[in-house]
Amino acid sequence: MKILKGYTKNPHRLEASIIERYIAEESIEFCSNYLLEVDAIGVPKSRHDERCE
Repeated sequence: MKILKGYTKNPHRLEASIIERYIAEESIEFCSNYLLEVDAIGVPKSRHDERCE
C-alpha cells in the first residue's frame, strides 16, 4: 500500500490519483512492449546503418 500511496499527487483525491497513475504506468508499459515488435511506417531508415566501419 505504501507504493500505491507514493503515486498520489493530490492527497484529497487519494483513490483517483492512485488509479490515474497506475493506468498511466500500465499504458506506458504496454505501448513500449508493443512498439518493440512493430516496424515504423513512414520513417526512412538511415543510409549509413548498413555500412561497415
